Amino acid sequence: MNHTGSGKLSIILKYLRHRLASRYRNGYGVHSPYLYALVRNVIFNRADIQVPEEVLLSHRKLRRDPVAIEVDDRGAGSLTTRGARRTIGSMVKHSSVTEKQGTLLYRLCSWYQPATVLEFGTGLGISTSYLASGSGNAEIVTIEGSPEKHKYAVHNFPGGISKKVDFRSGTFADHFEVMLNRAGERTIVFIDGDHRYQSTMDKVRAFLHRDLENIMVILDDIYWSDEMERAWKACFADPKVDISLDLFHFGILIRKPGIVKQHLKIKF
Repeated sequence: MNHTGSGKLSIILKYLRHRLASRYRNGYGVHSPYLYALVRNVIFNRADIQVPEEVLLSHRKLRRDPVAIEVDDRGAGSLTTRGARRTIGSMVKHSSVTEKQGTLLYRLCSWYQPATVLEFGTGLGISTSYLASGSGNAEIVTIEGSPEKHKYAVHNFPGGISKKVDFRSGTFADHFEVMLNRAGERTIVFIDGDHRYQSTMDKVRAFLHRDLENIMVILDDIYWSDEMERAWKACFADPKVDISLDLFHFGILIRKPGIVKQHLKIKF
């Protein structure tokens, strides 16, 4: 397994470089009205889009959960948590989206109003809850490769939104064709769970090259390793990508024909 550049010190240095190179705080300097609204009103939340309390309380509760489960990592593994048996609390701390990142996922869905949300990497269901609660009546499909994580996510998901989520257990390869065929106009794809170059590129290109008019792909941990950083750079350079936003932890790729290709590095 190639984890070159994936140590904590390397990530800290990458983060410092990112902050020095970042611009567009609150949308200043963005000329496209569409992109200005996205950066100012959604990413920096000038529209004051609020996450339901049920989702936030569920996330905070999991941080304190001492239950330990067996974890079967199918992707590139964890940088901070080793061993097959881990507590829920430690995974929430080290491997799940933070509350800040989760609320951004919620705001992106609330603003974009997708018809479909496809998630690669349910984990404990934290990111799923933010995506699902922000997506109105959208179809939500999520895949998890670790059987115990899948089981835990299903049984501990916030009750008010669980009925509209299609939880699937298995490898990404097991369900990839199903996921790809579910993608239509106004689809959000969130990829978190396999931090390898080729598998990341295969998934991103498969969705972007379907020539759908509107699709958003969100990549987690784009600086997790040199391999992921290379994948991210290849993704935003793809001619099918019209808008790309580098938020360090997340990379956002948007297809919106008719808009001038733009890449923004944002201090979030």
